[in-house]
Amino acid sequence: MDKMFKKLEDKNFLKGISTVIGASLLNFVSGAIFAVSQLLIYEVSYIHHKNPENEITSDNESFYYPIEIFLQTIATFFSAILYKKLGLHYTNLIGMVILFFGYLALFLSKSFAVDVISMVLGGIGTGIINYPSTANACEWFLDNNGIIVGIIETMISLGSFCYNLLGEKIINPKKAKVKKEEDDAFHTLEIAEKFKTFMIWLIVSTVVLYGLSFVMTFKKQNDIFMDPSKMKVGLIQVNDENENKWENKGPEDKQTGINSTTFEYEEEKKDILKMLFSALKSFNLIIFTLIVVLEAPISSMIFSLSRSIGEFNEIDELTSLGPINFVFECVGGFFLGILCDYIPQKYLLLFMNGSNVIISFFYCLTFSDSIAFFIFTSYSSFLAGGFYSIKDYFLIKVYGVDLYVELMACVNLLAAIVVIGLTPLSYYLNDNADVDSNSPYWILFSICGVLSIIGLGLSLYIKDEVFKFEKPLADDDDDEKDINKLDQAETGES
Repeated sequence: MDKMFKKLEDKNFLKGISTVIGASLLNFVSGAIFAVSQLLIYEVSYIHHKNPENEITSDNESFYYPIEIFLQTIATFFSAILYKKLGLHYTNLIGMVILFFGYLALFLSKSFAVDVISMVLGGIGTGIINYPSTANACEWFLDNNGIIVGIIETMISLGSFCYNLLGEKIINPKKAKVKKEEDDAFHTLEIAEKFKTFMIWLIVSTVVLYGLSFVMTFKKQNDIFMDPSKMKVGLIQVNDENENKWENKGPEDKQTGINSTTFEYEEEKKDILKMLFSALKSFNLIIFTLIVVLEAPISSMIFSLSRSIGEFNEIDELTSLGPINFVFECVGGFFLGILCDYIPQKYLLLFMNGSNVIISFFYCLTFSDSIAFFIFTSYSSFLAGGFYSIKDYFLIKVYGVDLYVELMACVNLLAAIVVIGLTPLSYYLNDNADVDSNSPYWILFSICGVLSIIGLGLSLYIKDEVFKFEKPLADDDDDEKDINKLDQAETGES
């Protein structure tokens, strides 16, 4: 109990807790875009009724989520640059402004083209704000990254759940089913136009929660990211009772006139780039990236197609599917995030890839039974939430917070490319399906099953060893030259 009170008296501990809450609020907001992806069936119906000459179909819905995910991944690269150049708060502000205009475009939209633009902006906005906030929160509690990652990933899923539930309550409280029209099916205009009302709630709540996140988030003042004995630039050696210490001389030493922080920043930047390129070539990261790439299609296809599959097969209580899925995603992200602190990722990945194999090859059998369909879809969401946490934890633990955002961008980009590549196939199979046939889905999910089998085999080669980067000897010589330069300037030697 005394230790607890001492922690509560520690300002740094309180700032850390506040930062985790702030990051959680921000990720709660960003999670809303996944709920929007699930509710876009109402937007498609709205466009159909408002523009009868527009040839939009329910199959167009399959494009929204992959586009949003792909742009979200691309934006992660920019977030890494913005985070290091402008800092956390400016990065989040830029992301939130882009996200706001994406939601505004969707609110005003009456065409599929504008919808796509809104999802592009939404993907970019969430891609910018997601990972820097997670990295910053983890820096405050380096010994408990599994719990922190689990909490934050849970908040993304919780945001998706809450906004999905809110959207269904506003748009379709009576859980009305679609009305079939020739070869397609849409909701009535009376129901579909309430999607715009939901967007107003979403925009207002996004602004309010971002404001709260802004005031609660603090940037950790990092020590030099490498050991002082290896990172000498920017520090000056002094003698103190026969003990060698390294102390920072500040932004500019008045005696020397040399900006030591500039040396430190430039050297750190060089080392981060070298570490990044070295990490990208490591066997462990290559294997892990392949596993993520092979896992992504099954969860993405189920997420983007489950609603339209349910409508096609007249699954009961379909409006409850979105909220239920997000609850399981919350549980999966939190539960498996905590397990990461205790169980090697190899065993977790074996379990999850094995589960994906089963889901892929048996999912189509559940289309005739509502309960089985809900169980398999929800379990897929559980696994998806778990994969998010494992991915975050693995990259932070093995490669450190300094490389986390950049490596996450690289890993997610390759996964998004695979998902985008399968999207036209899913659209083609969906569009050419017979009225009473699910054969196109068998083809699609069998492909996902084969990919999951390969991922299962690769999981055997994953290691949890911390990535070790050793600076080249040439860099050590450069460090000595910089130190000599500082010493000479301090002593007045030429």
